[in-house]
Parts: sequence; structure tokens; C-alpha cells
Amino acid sequence: MYRFSIFAAAMLTTCAAAPVEMKIPQNIDAAAPNIGLPAQPGTRHYKIAAPEVSPTIGWANHDPKMLRVGDRIVVEWTSHPGDENGPGQTIVGTVVQFNPETGEPLNTDSLQYTSLAPAPLPVRRRSWKFDPEKIDEYFSHGGLELHNGRLYTIGRLLAIHGVTDDLSISLNCHHGLPPSASAEHWRDEFDREAGFVHEIVWTFLNYRQRWKIEGNRLVPDTPGYIDKRLPEQQEVTKGRLKKLVSLPEWNRLPLLNDAPADFQADLKSPAETRPALVTRTLPPRCPDGALHIAADGHNGLAHYAEYRRSDGSTVVIRDNLKNPGFYYAAAKAKPGDSYPPAEPTNIPGEAMPSAGNLPDGRAYLLANYDYRRNMYLLLSSDGRTFDTARFVRGVRMRARKGIGKLNRPSGPAYFRSMIVGRKLWIVYSIAKQEIGLTTIDLESL
Repeated sequence: MYRFSIFAAAMLTTCAAAPVEMKIPQNIDAAAPNIGLPAQPGTRHYKIAAPEVSPTIGWANHDPKMLRVGDRIVVEWTSHPGDENGPGQTIVGTVVQFNPETGEPLNTDSLQYTSLAPAPLPVRRRSWKFDPEKIDEYFSHGGLELHNGRLYTIGRLLAIHGVTDDLSISLNCHHGLPPSASAEHWRDEFDREAGFVHEIVWTFLNYRQRWKIEGNRLVPDTPGYIDKRLPEQQEVTKGRLKKLVSLPEWNRLPLLNDAPADFQADLKSPAETRPALVTRTLPPRCPDGALHIAADGHNGLAHYAEYRRSDGSTVVIRDNLKNPGFYYAAAKAKPGDSYPPAEPTNIPGEAMPSAGNLPDGRAYLLANYDYRRNMYLLLSSDGRTFDTARFVRGVRMRARKGIGKLNRPSGPAYFRSMIVGRKLWIVYSIAKQEIGLTTIDLESL
């Protein structure tokens, strides 16, 4: 257990240059009821997905996102029966109907689930050791986007294969960049004592498919298309090749170049990213090579959330895997500018935050505290000082163990949020096993 106070933060962090700070009268304390904060009124919690609900849903559910399509919210996430990003993982989506005026969810007790990409191969558990000759740990990852008002899966076929002692290599390849590990920074198995604990992710091809909503179900509107065929081998370090196990189902898919003209034209248009339609998923604009590097030199900035100030400037909030415990922040004046390196703040938290603006212009920040067990909310009138803090939800769930999942009781994490009617909607994973939804009445904020 640990406790946060304004005085302790001043002693532990150097945040004089941080563009935001927290000034609240309470102490945030993991040992106190509701971590020492007043409870946020006007909240209601729903279960969107859990392993026992449908055979489509696995035992690892993670990284949810939201899109608004008319009077429906499409919620989608990655799903696998045992391990995060394990062999056979796919993308699952469901459709939540809501009252357009109030924002109240209407069908959470009768949701239907759809796989949004073909399963790459029969599901199995992840291993701590990789085959020295071949790669066959394929999984799907991605999400839904709106292009010209139509709904598309924008996905990738990937594999986690190999381990590095360099966190920056792992972070970059998670974003789709080709791994560039030298032989000295590569291992075929995890070795915690030597520091080889960071997984290497390979992206082999891209997947695109159009969807439509019929009632409260997602149904295919086109076949799925791939941008190229799976190669026969992959160079993992200089001069070292490994065989790629064939995927007949994927290799039979049509090529993207052969898709209809309207399909290709849609994908050439930018994705619709207005806050009223979609929660932010794009990385913040940073100088080349600096996405993960903080001002204090820690090269572990990972997730991101963004909000705007009344003067048009924006702030990005980050977590730092190499210096956890407090969020980092950076500000920029214009949309086309790059963010400077993020500075440590006095805002306690870890894992993915979410942020945005309420209809009256105030900034909100959804933060995670105490080993991802508690969600709390911060509010700011000027986007510089957060002076209101409220407890939203705490859960202590011991999920089924798996690589990439916490093996201790955990709770709500990886938040995405948006304004729906007169409510703030928040989707999140619970212990990387269930998908939850919380709504908060805007009049209570």
C-alpha cells in the first residue's frame, strides 16, 4: 500500500516545468475507503463483456475503444482465451443502443458479439520460450474506424516472437515499426535476471473489412482484404532467418488492390476523429524518434490521453513504464506542432488514462491508482490546475493468470471516454479479463 499527498509529490517529483498540476484538499490513500476521495455522484456501472457471456469472448479482454454510429455506440476490444496478445487472438465488437437525449444505455442485458477479423490459427497459450527455427504465434490486432461515414476494421496480423532487453525496441514495434534488435539485444526466451523481459512484435500484413449495423449486431458488408501475402521467412536479427508457418485461411483472402473502387476510396480518406464520434487512439505528434522519451530521460512513455484548453492549446497526459507512479504531461500551442518531451507531474497514476473536455469546456482526466485497482476523476477549469478529485470505481479481481496479465488482484484500467447525450461514458478492461462501462451524469460533474 502507498499514500499520496501534495507534500510527498513535491518531494518525489520535479514537476516545476510540468504544464499541469493537481491541487486538491484530500490525501489520496490506497488504504482509505474510496482511496480517500469523495464518491462521484451520478455513476452507474455495466458489464459489457466477460468470459462466461459468450463463446466468442476469451479469457483475456483488453484495450476497449468506442465509436458512435447514429444512435449506437460500437464497443470493440482484443479478445483471447488465455493470454493477452497470444496466438489466435482476434478483435471482438458489440453494439450498444442508447437514448440520444439522455445518453442512457438501453440494451446492456442483451448484447451480441462479433469477431471482426479471422482468427489467425487455432488458439493456444503463449510460451516463455520461442522456437529457434520458425514463427507461428500469429494474432490479430486493430480496431474500427469511420471513413466517409462507413465502418471499417483497420487491423494487422502480428506475432510476438523474441525478447529484448531494450524497452524502446519493444515500444516501437508495438506501434508497427519493424523491430531492429541486434543479436546482443535478442533472446529466444524470457530471462528476467539478464533483463530480457520486453516482447518483440512483428507486423506481417494489414487487414481491412467494411461492416454495417443491423439492429444491434455488426455484420460484414464486404469480404476481408489483405495488403500482401504472408512471406515465407523473416530476418529476426542480421543474417538470421526464421520460417513463417503458412496461414491458408489468410492467404486465400483477396488482395486490397482488387477491392472495389468505393472501398479503396473510403480508405484513402482520413478517419473521422471528432470527439463526438470516437475516442482518441492516434499517438500524439512528437519529433521523430521521441514518442517514448520523457524530459527526464526515461525512455518508457507509453499510453496517452489529450484535452484542449480554452486558448486552443492542447495537453497530452502519458504514463511512463520506466518511472511509474505519476503521470507525465506536455503541452503545445497549435495542432500542427510537435509536443516537447513530457515532464513528470504530481498526478498519481499508472496505465492508460483518458481525458477530454466537458460541454462547458472544463478538462477532465480519468486516472488509475493503486496497482490499477481504482479509477478516479480530476476536473480543471483552465486545463492547468486540477482542483477537483472524485472516486469513480474500485475493483479487486484476481483474473485467470496469463502472460501479459497482472497476477495480482486488479481492477479498472485502459480507459476510453466520450460524451454521449447528457452522460460521460467510460469503457475499460477489468483485470484484463472483463470489459466494463461506467456512465456519469454530466450534471453531477
